[in-house]
Amino acid sequence: MIKRAAVYWLPDDVNEDDFWKYHTETHAPDVINIAGDALKKYTISRIVKTVHGDKPPFFAIIEMWWESEEAMTKAMELVKNTKLPSGKTIWDDFWDQVAGGYAMVTDEFIAK
Repeated sequence: MIKRAAVYWLPDDVNEDDFWKYHTETHAPDVINIAGDALKKYTISRIVKTVHGDKPPFFAIIEMWWESEEAMTKAMELVKNTKLPSGKTIWDDFWDQVAGGYAMVTDEFIAK
């Protein structure tokens, strides 16, 4: 298994509740549909409170577990190239609405 994580932040003028609804009810199902069985787990964690330190500059954390790096790469290419009825790709539909973000592959250690 391989884990891909991403964080993103929103423009100041975006309604956070509306975007959360879009991400969880529209974008996530599109990604799940295109990824198929290679996507083993997909979580979206909205940051609602800071308990230590300064508020992070991002709105949410995305975590995706894949059966292999090859499967992840193939699925992400589909996300970048599959067009929605609007004419935008799944990728562009999401990233055109956010102010920025980045993705990474992580080495996960489960301590408990």
